[in-house]
Amino acid sequence: MLKAKSVKDRSSLKDQLKMRRPPLFFHEDASTNSPLPLRFPTGHNTDVGLKSPLRLLLFSLSSLILMACQSDPAHDFTELEPGMDKAHVLGVMGSPQRTQRNRGQDRWTYIFYNHMDREEKEVHFQDNRAVYLGNPIPPTISAEAQDAMNANDNAEVDRLAAQHRQQFRHDYQKYQQEADDSKQIRYVPQFEPIR
Repeated sequence: MLKAKSVKDRSSLKDQLKMRRPPLFFHEDASTNSPLPLRFPTGHNTDVGLKSPLRLLLFSLSSLILMACQSDPAHDFTELEPGMDKAHVLGVMGSPQRTQRNRGQDRWTYIFYNHMDREEKEVHFQDNRAVYLGNPIPPTISAEAQDAMNANDNAEVDRLAAQHRQQFRHDYQKYQQEADDSKQIRYVPQFEPIR
């Protein structure tokens, strides 16, 4: 802390304080078009440039080293092994781009881009353990064949439903006929009068 003991010391103290101030920046006054000083608050670092080529070189080298340390996801995929649990796969690969669950089996899909090429890899889990690692398994039949199978299955369901409706109508008509026949009174109970 600087302290002034006399008037002379006070003036030298003011000079010392002026030297500690941050540099001035200018902006134009809209009314007079003259530059006005603009000061940043004390303690604000206004030196944003690199003072020496050595700093520029160090900054460039550290950037290159950090970029080289980034891992290649396609390379990380080769580190996976069957039998790994989901947490371990997440630790190595990160979150998958797509997940599916079918017949008690989880399927995670990872998508990689190598320049302009798109590559997909899948990890299949059974009971929380990886059972398959590799390229997506193509379906065993084409989409058109699956649609044809579904159409045949739907036609069979429609045929069975129509048959069931016809049987129901027949059974209902039979029940109604029996009900109409029972409208004739066959037995009338005889009661004794109360005395």
